[in-house]
Amino acid sequence: MESIKGKLRHYNVDFYLGQFAWPTERLTIKQFHEKKHGKYDFLEKCHSYVQWLFPNQHKSNFNYHSYPVSVEEREEFRQNEAIGANLIKSYAIYADFMGAQIVNLETGELKLSNEKRLYDVLFIHRHNHLRLTRIMACLSQTGFRCYATSLIHFLHKKINSDKKLEDIKRIFELKWQSYDDDK
Repeated sequence: MESIKGKLRHYNVDFYLGQFAWPTERLTIKQFHEKKHGKYDFLEKCHSYVQWLFPNQHKSNFNYHSYPVSVEEREEFRQNEAIGANLIKSYAIYADFMGAQIVNLETGELKLSNEKRLYDVLFIHRHNHLRLTRIMACLSQTGFRCYATSLIHFLHKKINSDKKLEDIKRIFELKWQSYDDDK
């Protein structure tokens, strides 16, 4: 993090407050929400947005323009309503991308809206497994643990009920199940 006039710059907070544009696309969070919602081809092929939309405490190996979320930023994500609302919008965009929609804003409960999209995200384009892991970590670290848990329950139910997704069970058990508060 850089120092600006003696203060540390919190890029993730600044991005989520609309005060900093995502460097590679030069979009603020509001512009991203307006221009990229429903743009599935972009969301599938672009590999730099997920680190900005879902920052976590780990430095990305894939995007050197992004920053790990600091302890101070995680606290700001938990306390600032504007940041929380923007994070939920970002999550809703990703949920839509993977064929789901949020049906309960308090719990983050998801329902399936497009089975083919979910299949493509989980089975055809497997790099999305890393994205889902990042999203679960971000939600857990920034005060939206119930959303991560709801995502786990949604994926668990779908993976266990669809024979086509059976080989993804191992990934679920190794990487994602640890975000489930009910286990």
